[in-house]
Amino acid sequence: MKLIGQLVNKLVKDLELEKDIKLLELLDKWPQIIENNLDQDCWPIKVKRGKLIIGVENSMVMTELTLRKAEIMAKLSATNYGQELKGILFKLKPERKSDD
Repeated sequence: MKLIGQLVNKLVKDLELEKDIKLLELLDKWPQIIENNLDQDCWPIKVKRGKLIIGVENSMVMTELTLRKAEIMAKLSATNYGQELKGILFKLKPERKSDD
């Protein structure tokens, strides 16, 4: 079993999938991080230069998230991104990736 784990880790590293896996893990925890049923109106897009870019459905949600920025950063520090994140940027109405 240990050999399989080592092979999977090598494959992930060779294919440079670490960032994608971290983002998927973050998506899984998203409802607990955002709370207040806002997780349907915003979503993590990517991490760029140490900042998490979050897509936001409308300006009301953006205002709410901006007011809760410190709280969200604290929750993000407990995720697999840990201290890697330096900040959050909100982007109004970016195209959402489909699950297809």
